[in-house]
Amino acid sequence: MDGNKYRKRWWIPFTVVLFFCVAFCSFVAWYCVPTFNGSVIKNEDAYKLEIKAMTGTDLYTMELKEGDVLQIQFETEKGSMYMEIKAPDGSSIYRGNGKATKGFSLEIQKDGVYTIAVEARRAKGNICVDLQKVTESDVDAAMTVTVEELIGPWHLAKGENDDTVVNETFPGAMEFGNSMEITSAGNISWYIGADGGSGSYLLNGNILTADMISDIDGTAITMEFTANEKDGQLLLTTEYKNMTLCWSWGETETGKGE
Repeated sequence: MDGNKYRKRWWIPFTVVLFFCVAFCSFVAWYCVPTFNGSVIKNEDAYKLEIKAMTGTDLYTMELKEGDVLQIQFETEKGSMYMEIKAPDGSSIYRGNGKATKGFSLEIQKDGVYTIAVEARRAKGNICVDLQKVTESDVDAAMTVTVEELIGPWHLAKGENDDTVVNETFPGAMEFGNSMEITSAGNISWYIGADGGSGSYLLNGNILTADMISDIDGTAITMEFTANEKDGQLLLTTEYKNMTLCWSWGETETGKGE
C-alpha cells in the first residue's frame, strides 16, 4: 500500500515537468516557425520586401559591377530584423537592424555576385534595395574617401545643424559640447552632451557604417555616415534620433562644440 502511494507521489511531479516541457517546446516551435505575410519583388535591379509579419530568413543575390550604386531603405517597425550585404569575397559591406539610419546608399567597389541576407523574428517593416547602374562619367564623378581622410577628430559642423534642436535632443549638449574620433585601426567614438557611443566601423566608398554600444544604456546601435563635400570642406552626415547630424573634420576652438 505504501508503495502505491509512493508511486503516485512520484508520478505527480513527473507529469507536471513533462507538461511544462511539452508546453515550452510547443511555444519555441510556434515562435520560430517560418512565416511571411507581405509582398516580395526580386529582379536583377531590385530586391524589395514589404513585410506585414515575418519570422525566418531570406537570401538574394545580385550581379553587380564596379561603380553601381545600391539605394537602400531599411526600416524595422516591429519585432527584430537584421540585414547583411556581403561582397563576392564574403566580406561584409553593410550590416544593420533598420532602426538607426533608414535610408542610405552603397557604392560597389568591384564586380561580382553580392549576397543579401535577411533574418526576421516576429517582424514588421520594409526593405528596399534598388540598383542604379551608373555611366562611366558618373563613376568618374562619384565621391570616394579613404580612411586616411577620415581619421582624426570631428565636431558638429557650424551652420549645418539646428543648434536649438540639438540642445533640446541631447541633454548636456551646451555644457559638455560634442566630439567624434575616427582611428586608422577601425574604431570610432562620439558624444553629444551625455549621449554617445563607441565601436568599430567599415568604410565602403563614401559610406561609413559603424556598429557601436550606446554610452547611455549599453544597447547596440548601428549608424551610417555619408561623406560629402561642401565648399571644399569634407562632411559626414548621419541620421540619429529622427534628425540629421552633420559633422566636420577638426577640433572646435573650445573642444566643446560650437
